[in-house]
Amino acid sequence: MKIILMGDSTMQTNDASTYPQVGWGQMLSLFFKSDVQIMNFAKNGCSTKSFYDLGFFNKALAEVEEGTYCLIQFGHNDQKVENPLRYTDKETTYKTNLSFYIDEIRQRKGIPVLLTSVYRRYFDNQQRIIEDVHQGYPEAMMEVAWQENVLLLDICQLSKDLLTRLGEEASKRLFMVFSPGLYDHYPQGMNDNTHLRSDGAFLIAKMVVDELKRINHPLEKYLL
Repeated sequence: MKIILMGDSTMQTNDASTYPQVGWGQMLSLFFKSDVQIMNFAKNGCSTKSFYDLGFFNKALAEVEEGTYCLIQFGHNDQKVENPLRYTDKETTYKTNLSFYIDEIRQRKGIPVLLTSVYRRYFDNQQRIIEDVHQGYPEAMMEVAWQENVLLLDICQLSKDLLTRLGEEASKRLFMVFSPGLYDHYPQGMNDNTHLRSDGAFLIAKMVVDELKRINHPLEKYLL
């Protein structure tokens, strides 16, 4: 059994050079039996456009076989209208790119699964979670999932719910938000409300697994 991951920095596998940043994709293997091969092609900064343009999609696609599950999570970088190498319009090119990915995977008899983006950790002055930080991209992905009859896991809503439960202060430990002097690579500290640390990556991976269990997905039988 093979699972292929396609996405951005919230999913990617990090090495020691970016510690303590961790993508949830590198935690996923903790939940699966040892005979499940998880191949993580997610890359920092990628949108549906740049993931294809830089050749990552074709590399991932070359590994797709009959019955391979492909988990696809983009949106953070597709929003970046100021960057033409990444930006896609949520009503046109974003949807078109997702549909293209789905079609190419299906042609190889793989099984695509769409995942909305991890919610960004933004709170207002009253410590309430800020709404709609993803500018409609999760909803656009939902429309594609419905049109293409593809399973969608709404990680955006689930992670938003998690942040709301934890609150502004407790949720800091999930993200790259920490004081100076804690990590050698970040002597000045960080206030990054998008990228995950190990606790956050673990909880998002668990969130994906819990959703698969909740819907009695065929992948459930491969879980530990």
